[in-house]
Amino acid sequence: MTLRFKDNINDAMDANLVLAATDILITDFSSVFFDYLVTDKPIIFYAWDQDIYSEDRGMYLDMAELPAPILKTVIEIADYLSDIDQLSQDYLGKYLRAKEKYVPYDDGNVSERIVDYIFKKEKSSQLVVKKIDSEKEKLLFYPGNLDNNGITQSFINLTNALDYQKYDVTVFTNTPKSHFFHNYQKLNKNIRLIFRTGSPNFSEKEQMLHDKINKSGHITSLPEVAFKREAHRLFSGLSFDKAIDFPVIVFIGVSL
Repeated sequence: MTLRFKDNINDAMDANLVLAATDILITDFSSVFFDYLVTDKPIIFYAWDQDIYSEDRGMYLDMAELPAPILKTVIEIADYLSDIDQLSQDYLGKYLRAKEKYVPYDDGNVSERIVDYIFKKEKSSQLVVKKIDSEKEKLLFYPGNLDNNGITQSFINLTNALDYQKYDVTVFTNTPKSHFFHNYQKLNKNIRLIFRTGSPNFSEKEQMLHDKINKSGHITSLPEVAFKREAHRLFSGLSFDKAIDFPVIVFIGVSL
């Protein structure tokens, strides 16, 4: 695929195809740069709103770790582009460290290795498989959205007080809002995080019943089949000894 500078890329086009045809990536603080690292091509962060972004949304990474310059004006970008081959060498070390940290297995064969492992039972030194420790008691926690409140602080304290020699802990929560990301960082590093992603595959009738329960607060008739289907989508059949809706409800012996 050949792209010209003046081309306006349609949103329907696969971003990976566009990145493959791009010689230099100029981006804001978007996660697209992770995908672009595998190309070994230069990156520029155009962040005219860096101060506003940091204050309102927060940063997942220390800006000193970023594998490219952070430029605030088009003049700075133009100057950098005029000597990019030389100037980008100043960021080579950070670029290589970012590749090793974030995309160490991205060599174009990741999907093939996963398919071979699942369907052919073939193992690879480049495929790391982590399994739940069957000897430990397996706990699943749902602590809500980890908003800034007392429940979240209590849950953070709990994760730092648990005995991880005894418990294998999974925390299920919504995908973090950027301004609450610092709460996720305070959770004990021994936990396993699973995020609620995508939308439930509910029928119209199931969705109506779900919304009615949410609105009224009264549990009358649960769409049990729908909930089981959603649990299987999110947890792929994992089993837990206890599932805890923090801070009040405990379910014993749960298969999801």
